[in-house]
Amino acid sequence: MRPREAAMIFNELELPILAQIVNRMREQKAAPVFGAMDPERVRALTSELARMRAARPAL
Repeated sequence: MRPREAAMIFNELELPILAQIVNRMREQKAAPVFGAMDPERVRALTSELARMRAARPAL
């Protein structure tokens, strides 16, 4: 799937589900999708990812 097509879908997904999907993606694959997404949505997603990663127990 092309980044622009994925961005259209990602813009509509619920934030917790989207964060789980993006968390499993490689940064090289996620970056072009972020670039095609709605900026406000990327901002919210970035905050959610940071919250998720902060909640993980340290190894």
